[in-house]
Amino acid sequence: MFWSARKDRSTSQGHRYVPTYYPGTPNASEAQRVTIGVGQEVPGFTIALARATTAAVRGVVRPSGENALGPFTFVSAREIGDSHVHSRISTAIAAADGSFALTGLLPGTYMVEAQSSSGSEFAGTEVVVDGSDVAGVTLTMSKGTTARGRIRFDTGDPPPGLRPSDVFVTPTLIDEQMLGMHGPPPGTRENWTFELQGLRGRGFIRAGTLGDWHLKRVRLAGVDVTDAPLDFATPIDGLEVELTQRLTTLSGSVSDDSGAVALDATVVVFAEDSGKWGPHSRFIQSARPDQRGRFTIKGLPPGEYVAIALEYLEPGEERDPDLLEAWRRGGTKFTLSEGETRALDVSLSGF
Repeated sequence: MFWSARKDRSTSQGHRYVPTYYPGTPNASEAQRVTIGVGQEVPGFTIALARATTAAVRGVVRPSGENALGPFTFVSAREIGDSHVHSRISTAIAAADGSFALTGLLPGTYMVEAQSSSGSEFAGTEVVVDGSDVAGVTLTMSKGTTARGRIRFDTGDPPPGLRPSDVFVTPTLIDEQMLGMHGPPPGTRENWTFELQGLRGRGFIRAGTLGDWHLKRVRLAGVDVTDAPLDFATPIDGLEVELTQRLTTLSGSVSDDSGAVALDATVVVFAEDSGKWGPHSRFIQSARPDQRGRFTIKGLPPGEYVAIALEYLEPGEERDPDLLEAWRRGGTKFTLSEGETRALDVSLSGF
């Protein structure tokens, strides 16, 4: 976990107290991790609040085409590229003429985004803040682009009893925060085709059903793009989304140092290949034991994995690359093949 402190009142517009990480730095990348065991008290931690020069990002939001800008256009600057802590964010509402100012920003790379009050139009651009104010940022609103494709099955023809409307297709957008799709996941048309609207930036295509059909792979022009980010800057046609019922299943129990079943634990399973780690990776899952001490994880793609059992896990830590690297050295390695059901018992780790 990371410790931080903040002081609400600033001393000036450009030089103020800022959120501070232990042992006294405003930079999350320089924060030192604090390990606290269950029920343990660790005294002597002092965090000296840091002062830093902050900057502002100023610009204007332009409407799309001849449309007028809505009465409430929300603008945000969200720090990106830091996997250790929650991103810093600044928000504002654009004025009637579209002008906006986002203040209090520390040096870093930010995604500056605008969204209409209806959520139907948006804009975004990446801005680097180096300590000085940034002016002249223009955000032109857009309804986004589309992605079209077809649903296929690894068994060949569509299965009897499964309706196209039962299959949902959704985008998973990278660095998505303020902006998002509204409403339920789009269903598939009667001819097993789909169209996703309002896309922007980069992201992945995901699909499945509420039953036992799940995503196997996504292809574009014959290339597997299941786990390769797609660029939604322009429309995409010809996607092939393949579904399967041959899911992997991993189950087992967790034991403590004495060999007894450990009920208060979390099992994390992740790809041995660090290139498959990331905030949206399909190759990372976690589970907790049930009342009998058994855990089950379904749907991991085939591949080589590492499993580790932990007494305590903060939300999101299972995707922290630094922790995964440490766990990889002490975890249990195994391989999953397509559709395999595997038993794996693990012992609590000392991490």
